[in-house]
Amino acid sequence: MLELSDLTVGHRGRAVLRSINLRLESGQVAVLLGPNGSGKTTLIRTLLGHLPPLWGQVWLGRQPLREWSRVALARTLAYVPQAHQGLFAFTVEEVVLMGRTAHLGVFALPSQADRRIAQAALEQMGIPHLAEKPYTEVSGGERQLALLARALAQEAQVLVLDEPTSNLDFGNQLRVLAQLEALRDQGKAVFLSTHQPEHARRVADQVLLVGEGSVLGQGSPQTWLTPENLGRLYRVEPQHIEAYLGNFR
Repeated sequence: MLELSDLTVGHRGRAVLRSINLRLESGQVAVLLGPNGSGKTTLIRTLLGHLPPLWGQVWLGRQPLREWSRVALARTLAYVPQAHQGLFAFTVEEVVLMGRTAHLGVFALPSQADRRIAQAALEQMGIPHLAEKPYTEVSGGERQLALLARALAQEAQVLVLDEPTSNLDFGNQLRVLAQLEALRDQGKAVFLSTHQPEHARRVADQVLLVGEGSVLGQGSPQTWLTPENLGRLYRVEPQHIEAYLGNFR
């Protein structure tokens, strides 16, 4: 579904992350880990087509990403950003319904079928009771769940998530992780960035460790999410990593 081929990403000709190779199939979850400033956000913006690659190629299906039309891309790839406040007092249901935009004709209004899909997404994320509440007045964690529900309503085959649990309490983090596992079981391809290796241990089929401008490790979480590797990645003594991860086994 998603392939990165000898990809180098950056801004204004300056590379921040080099030589990335990744193949993400349907029914798989790939997790991106790295310290702040390692290029994770730049990589995600490149995957979404917001930044052109400096070198190499992003493939979606059998086509380079740059050859996809905006409508076709919106029907195939969904993005879940970190939760934000929002500028307009749309209801939570209206925000989730925005995920149906790519499936509507010009000037078309959501149908009853679209509303049923949005309602199912709200129920899947455990927030149907928030449907009529203004998006600007719910908590940061609830806004994040609404953005996830919007991506579910979009019915895309590939989901790109930027730290999807960063504003969530412990219970909602577990709910999101369970939904990521459910999406994988439904055949979705999921690429997500996180700062929490214990989450990667639970949901990842493969991990990508990035830092110092390059890929420092790639493969199964069992192989790469060790105290030694994470210590080198985050410049922390391995025994501190071991003590932390030991609580999540």
